[in-house]
Order: sequence, then C-alpha cells, then structure tokens
Amino acid sequence: MRIVVADAATVVGNGIDLEFLKEFGEVTVYDLTPEDQLIPRLQGADAVIVNKTRITAEVMAACPRLKYVGLFATGFNNIDVAYAAAHGVTVCNVPGYSTEAVAQHTFALLLGITDRVHEYNETVAQGDWVRSRTFSYFNIPLMELCGKTIGIVGYGAIGRRAGDM
Repeated sequence: MRIVVADAATVVGNGIDLEFLKEFGEVTVYDLTPEDQLIPRLQGADAVIVNKTRITAEVMAACPRLKYVGLFATGFNNIDVAYAAAHGVTVCNVPGYSTEAVAQHTFALLLGITDRVHEYNETVAQGDWVRSRTFSYFNIPLMELCGKTIGIVGYGAIGRRAGDM
C-alpha cells in the first residue's frame, strides 16, 4: 500500500511521530503540499493523511487508487465527504485528540476577556504604568469570576471537559 502524508509540518512539530505508518506500507511524507502539486503527489496512492490540505472531488477523481483519507484533525471541512462516500473512499478523523487542549484554551480565552491581559500588556509596554500617578494601575476595568455562572453551549466532549475543569 502506498501512503502519502501531504502536510506533515502541520503536526510533526507537535510531537507526532509518523514512523509507525511504515508498518502499513510505503510512506512518502511531505512537509507541505501546494494545491497545484497535490494531484501529482497523490498519483498511485492508496491512502492520504492530511491536516489542513483540501481533498476535493477533483483530487479524488484524478487519483482513482485512493481508498482512504485520514485526518490529523477533528473535522472533515477540508474533505469532500459526499464524493468520497459515493466513490468508496473511507474518510476518518480523530474526534477526541484535542479535547483537553481546547477545554484548557476555553479558560485561557475566558481569563483573557475578564483580566484583559492583552490590553494591559500593550499599555504597560507603552509606558502607561510607569507614568501612572499611583502604583495601583487600573486604567482598564477588570471582571472577577467569583460569584459568576458560566453557561456552556454545546455539551459534547469538549463542553463536558470544560465544565469539569
């Protein structure tokens, strides 16, 4: 089986080791694949694994041996899944790989909104705190979370995990 990883640079830097793929066949790994090089690189491939690269109906039609599209992602928005289903191409994603990171990021954004860290950082860098008449520098209103209720819209794996944190 010939396996092509089209955009390894989007995941390998995050500690993903692709060596295990070699036990399933001949593997060709590209850091990134420009759209105009995708079809030539996938010619003769049985499987392709992508993260951000778009696998369209045109790409699949031009690569008739392609039987599997795997994603290093939770979604399918860059794959023409209707075409794939109609032509016997299996499409798989990784639905739970980022649950912890996204739930954690929810809190980073929440604290960014309530503590306004970015705005404070900019004003401090501009020298506003140094020029402040008082040591207590509150030129931007803050919001404390104590006593607040957080509503979670969508209670899938990520919503549940954020609620448990």
